[in-house]
Amino acid sequence: MSWIQENKFVAGLAASTVVVGGAILFYGNTQGGAYDQKMLEYEELKGKHTSLEKSKPYPDAGNLKKRLDGIKQYSDVIDGVRTALIKYQPGKLASLTPEQFSDAQVKTEKELRAAFEAAGTTLPDECNFGFEKYADVQAKAGATAHLNYQLGAMKWLLGKLAEVKPQELTNIKRAELPVEAGRVEPAPAPARRGGKAAGRKGRGQAPKPGVVGGKPYELMPVELAFTASEASLRDFLKAVVNSGDYFFSIRAVRIRNERQTPPTIKDADFPEGNGPAARPVGPDPFGSFVFPDDGAGDDDGGGAPAPVPAPAPVPAPAPVADSGRILKQVLGSENLHVYISFDILLIKGRQADDAAATAPDAS
Repeated sequence: MSWIQENKFVAGLAASTVVVGGAILFYGNTQGGAYDQKMLEYEELKGKHTSLEKSKPYPDAGNLKKRLDGIKQYSDVIDGVRTALIKYQPGKLASLTPEQFSDAQVKTEKELRAAFEAAGTTLPDECNFGFEKYADVQAKAGATAHLNYQLGAMKWLLGKLAEVKPQELTNIKRAELPVEAGRVEPAPAPARRGGKAAGRKGRGQAPKPGVVGGKPYELMPVELAFTASEASLRDFLKAVVNSGDYFFSIRAVRIRNERQTPPTIKDADFPEGNGPAARPVGPDPFGSFVFPDDGAGDDDGGGAPAPVPAPAPVPAPAPVADSGRILKQVLGSENLHVYISFDILLIKGRQADDAAATAPDAS
């Protein structure tokens, strides 16, 4: 018998060891080549990284200057808008009792009614200029400050409308403010690192000083409808957009002619003697040209031609009336039905001086 047959266990173990060892050697050589390849890639990337650290990164100086100039220009625009809006900040609103607000509202109604009556403007029945709700009831104590500010803005706006003398104030509708219904905007959750809002612990925290509900402004929607001439409408809109006391944001304007049918020539009221039939006739361009009679100027007659009479003088045409007035009579001079939807903006925040002193540096 051979040694292998006599020592089967030892022979099998030796054979298994050889096979496993060869496999391990083969795997080690294979992975060693992959490792060397990865090390080469690592060294290459490391060299690139080192090179980038030592070099000046993109953008170049020209592009960087353009970028900085654009940022400065944007900051200047933001600063300009902010400076323009600061002057509309009323600061701390005057706190009134419900009785004081009712007195102010009644006084404003009387003044506006007198102004429109002096302008000859027709007012709607039971007009209270948007504050009809408080004709019989008092405002809530927590809403009087906002309502008093809106009352002042409405008084200014309708006073400017009365100055342009509209024909009729058709309607005025004021949307209910959140404070009138007892609704107060919740304070926003402060942002934490990473740009995400904080959890429950951040809820209910007080907003920044002077900014109720976290927003820098509050909208007070109003709808206004009236009838006026084109010139009156133009003057009224010019006064609204140039107001230095209150900030009005016009959302929509709808204008419709009072007369829906186009004017015709029959609408013109020409003065007597100035109508189309009374237009003066000019001199005849052939008045001085005389056609000879039959036989006149013949050699057989032997006589001289008859003298040509001078043309009769043509009277000067009568003066024409104002062409602009006639043009209006032809084209129509009716009034316009105007509907305007706008917002009164309550710019909240600190007083102008405090806001300017605490403003962050845009540069």
